[in-house]
Amino acid sequence: VKEQAICTLWNLSVDEHLRVKISNSVLLPALIKCLDDEDIKVKEASGGVLANLALSQCNHGLMVEEGIILKL
Repeated sequence: VKEQAICTLWNLSVDEHLRVKISNSVLLPALIKCLDDEDIKVKEASGGVLANLALSQCNHGLMVEEGIILKL
């Protein structure tokens, strides 16, 4: 279920307006935490969402503050 939910976010994060909403919610820390998940598919989906979020310049500061650099 976790993988499916994150894959849905991955699809939604293609839209620039939704990227901002995803970043400004409790989802960003949860996605970063999922990078440590045991399931490789969860890690891949989380990485995909985070990659899409990074396409928006306005998300860069938030992502750095949340510790994304240490996870990469």
